[in-house]
Amino acid sequence: GHFTEGQASFFFITCPFNLTDMDHVNVHIERAGFFLSCPDKSRLPGAQKQPFSHVHITDINEGGKYGLTLSTKQSFLCWFPGDPMLPIDTRRWSPRECTLMLAVCNNHKKYLTKDKGVVEFQWESPSIPIINIDYSIDTYMGQFNAVKASRMGWEFNVQLMSSFVRQGQSGPLKDASLSFLEVDKPNIQIITLKRKEVDSQDRFIIRLQEISEMKGDLKIRSYFPIKEARYTSLLEDPKEIKPSTTDPIKIKFKPYQTITLELCMKQKTSDTN
Repeated sequence: GHFTEGQASFFFITCPFNLTDMDHVNVHIERAGFFLSCPDKSRLPGAQKQPFSHVHITDINEGGKYGLTLSTKQSFLCWFPGDPMLPIDTRRWSPRECTLMLAVCNNHKKYLTKDKGVVEFQWESPSIPIINIDYSIDTYMGQFNAVKASRMGWEFNVQLMSSFVRQGQSGPLKDASLSFLEVDKPNIQIITLKRKEVDSQDRFIIRLQEISEMKGDLKIRSYFPIKEARYTSLLEDPKEIKPSTTDPIKIKFKPYQTITLELCMKQKTSDTN
């Protein structure tokens, strides 16, 4: 569909879902590092639940009994029909099903925005473009699970790249697969792993994020021996405090906490026969 609001045109896609108990529908929107819960009423005075946008995931759950998770690779402005804050053209339609609307925006006058990425749609024949929309939908029974939803979004949007290692391997592998770093809690994501900018080549920065509003203990292991580990600030300035052990590294985490560590790795020597 299409509607115009001010100087902008919105082209939207409707996504009806077989959820009928609208009085008990809960929506979870993925933000950077956490999920924002959107009940039927505003969470705070002046705060509206619609329209909204997500990082990777929008999850819709029907009373803790059944739910679906929608992931999109493109960025959309999302809302549910009937919101009084939206243009009148979208409020005239009141579907019975839970219907999510995904909209892309085109500014009529480009001089009103400094965004160099504004897409100008040509909708007149024969220049009508083909626009590809990439999405993934998963359904589940029970309550919303932030860990599963977040991992679905990452796996769909940020797929791992692989390549063959043709040199340096001698003899059979000790294990079928090996991880450079491994964390033992599914609600902890490794959001940054890089070499330290100004130091020797054996020092790395790792940044961890808790995503499901839980606290607990975490163990970090590496295929390469860790000689030293210490906490740093978000700006990667070293702190005096260090984890108690390095094999494995044991740390405590709080809900939605971001933890940054500096690791000093010891290179393994190849075993030769």
